[in-house]
Amino acid sequence: MGFREALELYTASRAAVLRQAEHLAELQDTIENMRAETNRIAKAKSGNRSLDELSNLDVEFHRIIFKAAGNQFVSDRFERANILKRMMTLTFSQGSIPKDLITKENTMLVFEEHLAIYEAIRRQDGDEARNAMARHIENLSAKYMRWMRAKPIVKSETFQVAFL
Repeated sequence: MGFREALELYTASRAAVLRQAEHLAELQDTIENMRAETNRIAKAKSGNRSLDELSNLDVEFHRIIFKAAGNQFVSDRFERANILKRMMTLTFSQGSIPKDLITKENTMLVFEEHLAIYEAIRRQDGDEARNAMARHIENLSAKYMRWMRAKPIVKSETFQVAFL
C-alpha cells in the first residue's frame, strides 16, 4: 500500500466517524461546486476542456476530509506539504493528460467517486468511507498508469514515487 493510499484511507474512515456539522457543510458545498464544474466540462467542446478548477475543488475536498479526521499532525503535514496539490498539478494539468481523455465519462466517474465518499462520511459510515476512498484511489492510479503508458510525460520512476 502506498503512502497516499494509506493516508487517504485512514483520513476518510476517521472523518466519517469524527466529522462535525461544519465539515459536512464544507464537503457538501465542495461537492455541489464539483458537480457544477463537472457539468461545465461535460458541456464544453473537447478542445476547450480544462480541469484546473475541478483540480482545485478536488484538493479542497480532500483537505476538508483531512481536517475532519481530527488528526492535527496529519492535517498540518497535508497543509504544509500540500501533497495532493503537487500530485494533482503534475497529473491534472492540461499538458499532462491527453485532451481526448478529458471526457464527460471520466469527469463524471471521478465526481461519482467523490460523491460516494461524501455520502459515506455524511452517514458516518467509516468502513464505507474507507472503501469508497480505496475505489477512488485505485481507479485514479489505474487511469494514471494507462495515461502514462499511452503518452509518457515524466519518467515513470518520478510518477511512481509521487504515488508511493
